[in-house]
Amino acid sequence: MEDPNARERPTCVIVGAGPRLGLAIAERYAREGFSAYMLLRNPQRLERQIAWARARNLCVIPLVCDVSSSTSVRRTVDYIKDYTPNCDVLIYNAFAPSAGPVSSLDPECLLSEFRVNVAGALSFVKLFSDDMRTRSSGTILFSGCGLAHAPSAAWSSLSVSKAALRALVDCVAEEAQADGVRVGMVTINGMMPSTAAALKMIADLYWQLFVRSDQDHQRELWFNNEDTVLPVKAD
Repeated sequence: MEDPNARERPTCVIVGAGPRLGLAIAERYAREGFSAYMLLRNPQRLERQIAWARARNLCVIPLVCDVSSSTSVRRTVDYIKDYTPNCDVLIYNAFAPSAGPVSSLDPECLLSEFRVNVAGALSFVKLFSDDMRTRSSGTILFSGCGLAHAPSAAWSSLSVSKAALRALVDCVAEEAQADGVRVGMVTINGMMPSTAAALKMIADLYWQLFVRSDQDHQRELWFNNEDTVLPVKAD
């Protein structure tokens, strides 16, 4: 059920809003008065968490979306645009991970994961950024990874994708920021933490990039997971 007051709030769209970081980001923005649209393949996984958030008057709205399907992406974006006048913040957090070295990496697997990790991000940017650039307002944030700086043979496909995503972010920023759209990235160095406290810390970085970008145009914030050693940030 949609929140009848969702139209009156600023809007944040989180692509890849799973039960850990995606949910934490949605709750962080919802606490600031946003309508947080959570895009994921199976919203039923989050029924209990969403009910908990709504019981605390947080506007979180789960939507079914498969980022590997252009039809699903278009349908979901059209729904959001029909329901709310503007997307104020777009956060791309979707990724398809698989472990393994290049010697065991199938090219079709690489392409399939690249479609989610990079091409999916481009699809959402193109669908939302034109409106943002027209009104010279809006923020686009991405979830980065230390693998983009220090590739790991154990995570060859994800290393390639995250390096490509970083290049895409730089390209988007160069073009969109000239029209008043703010672009940034939160980079997680090491494995994704699982504790609620750590996830809240990371979610707060997405909020910091949004509120601080008017002041210093900072493009990237890092979270270093001290429980893991690799990958390390490149000098």
